[in-house]
Amino acid sequence: MKNGWVIAGLLCCLGLFALACEPSASDSSHQRRDAAADEKALPEPTAEAYFRPGPIDDERYVLPNGRMIWPAGLGTIIDRFPVDLAVSPDGQTLVAASAGIERVRLIDTATMTPFQSLDVLQLFSGAVWNAAGDRFWIGGGGSHVVFEYSYTGGVAAEVRQIPVLNYPSGLALSPDESELYVACLHGKRLAVVDLLAGEEVDSIPTHLYSLDVKISADGKLAYVSSVGRGMVTVVNLQTRQPVADIEVGDNPEGIAISTDDAMLYVANSDSDTVSVVDLDAQEVTATWKIYDESTTSLGASPVAVAVDRAGERVYVACTGTNEITVFNAANGQVLGRIPGGWYVTQLRLDEDRGFLYYTSGKGYGSYGLGLYSNWRSTVHQVAIPTTEELAEYTDHQDQALNWANSFYDTVDLESPIPTAWGTPSEQIKHVIFILKENKTYDQIFGDLEGTERDPSNLNFGWDVTPNHHTLAQTFAVCDNLFVEGDTSVLGHLWGTFGLLNDHAEKRFAVGDDYPLPDIDPSTRPPNGTIFKRLLEAGIEFRSYGQVIGFMEDFDRYAPYIDMKYGFWNQGVSDEVKADEIIREWELGIFPPFIYISLPNDHSYGSRSGAPTARFQLGDNDAGLGKLIDWLSHSEHWADTAVFVTEDDPQSGADHIDPHRTVALVISSWVKRGHVSSVLYSMSSLWHTMELILGLPQPGSKYTKYSAPLYDCFDTTADLTTYTALPNPIPYEENPKGLPFQDYCDAANFEVPDQVGRMGEVLWALTRPNDPFPYDQSLSGEGEGDEDDVKEYLEGVEKARAWAAAHGVEFDTLPRRK
Repeated sequence: MKNGWVIAGLLCCLGLFALACEPSASDSSHQRRDAAADEKALPEPTAEAYFRPGPIDDERYVLPNGRMIWPAGLGTIIDRFPVDLAVSPDGQTLVAASAGIERVRLIDTATMTPFQSLDVLQLFSGAVWNAAGDRFWIGGGGSHVVFEYSYTGGVAAEVRQIPVLNYPSGLALSPDESELYVACLHGKRLAVVDLLAGEEVDSIPTHLYSLDVKISADGKLAYVSSVGRGMVTVVNLQTRQPVADIEVGDNPEGIAISTDDAMLYVANSDSDTVSVVDLDAQEVTATWKIYDESTTSLGASPVAVAVDRAGERVYVACTGTNEITVFNAANGQVLGRIPGGWYVTQLRLDEDRGFLYYTSGKGYGSYGLGLYSNWRSTVHQVAIPTTEELAEYTDHQDQALNWANSFYDTVDLESPIPTAWGTPSEQIKHVIFILKENKTYDQIFGDLEGTERDPSNLNFGWDVTPNHHTLAQTFAVCDNLFVEGDTSVLGHLWGTFGLLNDHAEKRFAVGDDYPLPDIDPSTRPPNGTIFKRLLEAGIEFRSYGQVIGFMEDFDRYAPYIDMKYGFWNQGVSDEVKADEIIREWELGIFPPFIYISLPNDHSYGSRSGAPTARFQLGDNDAGLGKLIDWLSHSEHWADTAVFVTEDDPQSGADHIDPHRTVALVISSWVKRGHVSSVLYSMSSLWHTMELILGLPQPGSKYTKYSAPLYDCFDTTADLTTYTALPNPIPYEENPKGLPFQDYCDAANFEVPDQVGRMGEVLWALTRPNDPFPYDQSLSGEGEGDEDDVKEYLEGVEKARAWAAAHGVEFDTLPRRK
């Protein structure tokens, strides 16, 4: 068997696919194309479509999510993922709190140069100065303290750590500065700290995930946003009691009060809106949309807000569209947009000196950076723009946001992929999405000649994954496609919702304790899953192995899930999983959209007695090959497109960017032997699939502003079939004494997203004599915790109970011994 594969691999290397590609018995005219017609009809990407992540020029940057940014102002690179910012009263110093690396930076505003670094145990959000400018406080998040610092002579020094339980986040001082009010993210409460005594003296109930707090000018009332409840709680600080709950939008985050204490502005991160609250009436009087189509294409994600002293302008930081939206406070009209860095997280006004400051969690991008500095996070200083300057900024932002939409001229474009929403493909009637686990492009295709690759990062090449390589050389492979999620915990949200909300993003950036995606309602992006949107459009689907996206209303979705397949399970061979899928296909269960989780390329690493990583990668490869083999010999081959990618790139390294991953497009309508170097992302895959299926609008802003994979498709079908290659790696179990074995033995592989260092593990197993390239990998992120395990198992039990109640088998595929 192994020798047979070697021969096949050599043939494939020479470009001869006699073993893998058999002529179809169908009309051979499908195998020839009219070159003149192709030249006229096929889409031609622009030159910019081939850009890779990194700087375009001194002002513009390409991001690995397929976007472009054009940040306004003077910027400086700081520590990873800043989440809060405070301007000293004299305007000379900024304090920036970076949750991704537990560090506070002091920045000289005259030069925008960091001049002091303060390492802390852990932080999340919350930064405030006193009026004299000689003291400031930082919310300590998971360290369960508030850090207090003195600031004299241009030097900050820690004064004390004030214990405050339940994840201290947003901070506000009383007008007389005798008390500090602390929004506690985990405690559903507002803590009151006596600053003379240096201790918490009272606790006032609020709601789930209390994040930000602001105080009225007279110090009598506090306003607390709660991400988990869509509420702003009004607190009487004299009686220490909550007096009202004001319903706002979904996942409210930053809040701001007008100078006259008349209005409160709330950034609703999951509604793409700003709630305007009349504080006398304590009710919402207006709701402003970040974009007109916000209700149908969410993802701008407004997270912070500031209002000028005159009450004329309201500035809103939007993480999803990388901008600051500027509203007319009088009528809610959008006056313009200030382009920001990647993922704008906070903004502050210094009107005395005429500046606006903003932080960008991911800054200039991640090109050439890995785990411990994988974003060039930034703080920018912008002169508060005049009307004319704002118009110019707005033009820059429009160009940046719509950049990927200009990759193709879609006027009179002929393609199986529609150019308009709500018009299903005439040629392709079925879409199959296959989501695998945690691999970079170089890790699998570092030996794939004719593509952008680096063999020095290769872990599982031709000798382990012959079907991946043969499929890549036979159909279309994308060597400039990136996934938005850094790890599985985020990748599965991108792989089901097509979006990641700010609460999940920030909690992951902190790294100490994040809510399990979808299981915790606060992490559910507002647009709903692809499954929800399909059913709302009257399009049926079938899901194999995915659990994320169904917990909100399991009874509704359960009939569309193959319960026998189960969910996350490496104990079942991916070839066995493929057999189960094929069993259903042969029964006629072949709806317009099919979602397949094929996870065994994750592997058990070096776990004692587990199948070797090479065998599991080969098993995953063989399972994929089986599916394509059956499909290409079926009646569905003429009208089906298959998209294969990874949920995240966490377990490997890549020389272009640690987010670059495996992506295959397989169909009779795909250009044969095509290497696409157009800049794409997982959002591009969703854009393409949603257009094919005829969904009425984009699933999110990320989908809307990404480029579809037009260059991968042809205008004539080629019905040549594919024959799968077997797993070339014999079954073996890990012996004792392997690298990272204690780590893998202690890890929980029965639940997804629990093992963060698989990149290092797999590298040590496959390249034991080479140092691990930390600067090119995301390995090390996202270790799970017991709460995640508990929540996941509760979801599994919910599925098991449903199956039992309906007389359906659940998770019964045969396991290895």
